Amino acid sequence: VLPRIGQHISWIWKGNRTMRKTIWSAAVIGLMALAAQAGGEDAGFGDVVTTDIKLQGNIEGYGDGLVVGACGITIDLNGYTIESLDGTGTGISNADGYSDVEIRNGTIENFAEGIHSDGGGMLRIKSITVDGASGPQGTTGAIHVLDTDDVRIEKCKTIVESIFLGAHGIRLDTVTDVRVKKCEIVGGFVGISFFSVTQDDDPTTGKVEDCDVEGCFLGILIGNSDDAEIKHCRITDADGLG
Repeated sequence: VLPRIGQHISWIWKGNRTMRKTIWSAAVIGLMALAAQAGGEDAGFGDVVTTDIKLQGNIEGYGDGLVVGACGITIDLNGYTIESLDGTGTGISNADGYSDVEIRNGTIENFAEGIHSDGGGMLRIKSITVDGASGPQGTTGAIHVLDTDDVRIEKCKTIVESIFLGAHGIRLDTVTDVRVKKCEIVGGFVGISFFSVTQDDDPTTGKVEDCDVEGCFLGILIGNSDDAEIKHCRITDADGLG
């Protein structure tokens, strides 16, 4: 009986062209869906992220866009945009200081701060554009990192409209061993700052290299550091000081 059933199924498969095409199409669609999810799960606006994610489309809303909720994760925007609809909150917030976090490959738009990370270590920010940062009084940043060790910010771009006492492009407060490399900063109170919340805090240490800073009130500010190195940077159209 079994051989006859097998022969019958084989005859149907070989003879029914429509069935073959349907099964093949379903298999291709399934494989494409798996490929789209490879490297992480999708996420929605306001989600607390505890595992690797890879956006599958633009997301928008009110408040914080994504919140880091675990160590050792990658947030891959996958070329998409996180957008605030009211100009408040933080695009990606790591306010609880989780370590070994990577944020990469996309745009963060219209928040008070684009990325805010406070504490922890081993932070990687790569190929991110922060377009718009409305944080006030020169104390915030399109990318703002505090009290963190081992930070790499590479191939990023910040765009800030407010110049005098507006947000910094990249603000680093009490950050040790930071590398800011091949970044483009457009506008803001300070383009890139090595700073600290108070003068009693530990200094920020590290290097800035191969960066373009344009149209800021202050180009690069070494406000509190005992080991800062600036190499091969270009500062243009500073409204205050270079």
